[in-house]
Amino acid sequence: MKVVVVTGGIGSGKSLVCAMLAERGVRTYDSDTAAKRLYDTDAQLLASVVDMFGTGVLDKDGKLDRKALGAIVFSDPEKLSKLEALVHPAVFRDFASWKAGFGEDGFVVYESAIALEKGLPDGFADEIVYVDAPVEERVARACARDGRSKTDTEARVRAQASSKSDPRITYLIENNATVRDLEEKVAALYDKLIRK
Repeated sequence: MKVVVVTGGIGSGKSLVCAMLAERGVRTYDSDTAAKRLYDTDAQLLASVVDMFGTGVLDKDGKLDRKALGAIVFSDPEKLSKLEALVHPAVFRDFASWKAGFGEDGFVVYESAIALEKGLPDGFADEIVYVDAPVEERVARACARDGRSKTDTEARVRAQASSKSDPRITYLIENNATVRDLEEKVAALYDKLIRK
């Protein structure tokens, strides 16, 4: 079964692209949602996080306190990299297990905002779709979706380097018009992917 990675910056519309593909029957895997779930369900991952950052990242019930962990890693790029080195392999293992349940025909989608920046295992992706949008639109969408301030959202958008020119990208979707326009682009993408 082929793997199509859908990636793009905050507010670019990659989740909407994945939802449109899902409406066409494509199975999609959201790596961000999976990572959050794995903190609660993967005992090995949680133990590794505690070993690295201490018991202060646990709440009173022994579950991960995401706020406490965030306070540690988001102010220190080196610590964030160490956390990612624990989380990404767990997500890839989970994805492999999820994908194995669907046989060999067709394709599945792996959605990840940081797939290109943080690396993919060799041979992981058969196709990479990059979703892009003007910065102003990305900030407005992310503010509306996440309830964060414009200043905070702009800082997050600036912190994400654009990977739009990465040579591994096989399809670029410019999400710079209406939802109808995006639907037409996704329909064209779907037609190309099912013919490959």
